[in-house]
Amino acid sequence: VEAVGLTTNKKKLGLPGNIVLDKDEAGLEESIVNVANVLIIKISNLNEYLGSLSEARVEEIKNGIEFLNKITAR
Repeated sequence: VEAVGLTTNKKKLGLPGNIVLDKDEAGLEESIVNVANVLIIKISNLNEYLGSLSEARVEEIKNGIEFLNKITAR
C-alpha cells in the first residue's frame, strides 16, 4: 500500500505540494499531508482503520506528489 505522512506541524503547510485536511475530514484532527513523505507499507502491517478520504481529495494528494516530483527533478 502506498501511504503519505500526516503531520499537525503548521510549518509544513508552506512546503510545495502539501495539502491541509480539515478537522474530522478523515476522522482526525486538522492535519497536513506531507507529500514528500511517501511510504510503501505492507497491508499486514496495518492495524487499525482510522478513516478515509474522498476520491477528489486522493486526487489532490496525487497531484501534490506529482508537483513535488516535477520541481525536484530539475
